[in-house]
Amino acid sequence: MNAFVPHFRVVAGLIERHGRYLITQRSSSGVLAGLWEFPSCQVETGETDETALRRDLRSRVGIEVDVGVAAASRTHSYDGYRVDLVVYRATIPSSQEPQLVGTADVRWVKPQELENYAFPSADQSTTDLLFGISRDQGCAQTYSENPGTSEILTPTNPLAMTKTVSLTPRPAPGAPS
Repeated sequence: MNAFVPHFRVVAGLIERHGRYLITQRSSSGVLAGLWEFPSCQVETGETDETALRRDLRSRVGIEVDVGVAAASRTHSYDGYRVDLVVYRATIPSSQEPQLVGTADVRWVKPQELENYAFPSADQSTTDLLFGISRDQGCAQTYSENPGTSEILTPTNPLAMTKTVSLTPRPAPGAPS
């Protein structure tokens, strides 16, 4: 007998400015508390990915965004639910700066600095793929299946060996396919 596992569609914005990328920190309460992510949200019923991402960026960091093409997608299974994550390239006008409206912190970081931030596991593998980050399995930090904690993944850690990862990179606009 198969138990029902909730399945959610989540979209994220990959926003670059002057070689740095916008990341936000989740609030200290709630699911995946305190972790960093590219601005993202769940797509609501009847909403397009683009509409959801625009809504999220407006409500969480107070900016308007132009949503471009999908850069990557993956499906990830957490304990008790599944997430389809699609990361879109997006731009904001140079006159706008992200604000702390509905998020704990906002930062512009260089790709090589991303490994210094703990991301939820669905985001982490996607981020690593997009930026070609090769993590030392002895010290890569990621989301724990226990809410409110993070853990160090090592080759002997069973979580590291049992995660199902299915990454689908997509070329940048104008790149050969």
